[in-house]
Amino acid sequence: MIRIVLVFIILCASCFGPSERYFQRQSREKQRELIDVLKKIESSQDFKMASKRLERLFQDLVALMEQAVVYQQKSGFAFPIEEDDRAISQELQAQLARIAMMPGGLEMIEQSQLEAALKLQKVEERLLHDRQTS
Repeated sequence: MIRIVLVFIILCASCFGPSERYFQRQSREKQRELIDVLKKIESSQDFKMASKRLERLFQDLVALMEQAVVYQQKSGFAFPIEEDDRAISQELQAQLARIAMMPGGLEMIEQSQLEAALKLQKVEERLLHDRQTS
């Protein structure tokens, strides 16, 4: 579960967009929004109320990552991870760990990430296939 989130964070936070900063700004914005939602969760009921929004945010991060990887492959631009990205990643990881410690929390987090994780897996498989056929 945390591995999936770290993949999102590392790939999304390290990516820029068409303007070479677009994806980084978008990724940071989505991650901060995700952190804000997670900070408000104190119970399984809170999580249930926020679950659709969390699912959407995870899916948005995967979509940004996919677009950034395509951009990176076309441009050859290397996307460095900046200090701000590390700080956001640590805060997000802390919030997810806090919720995972709640009764049923780990299962709730995994469920909110499921669709995005499946999409991420398809993206990774496609990218691997593209590299092998190039």
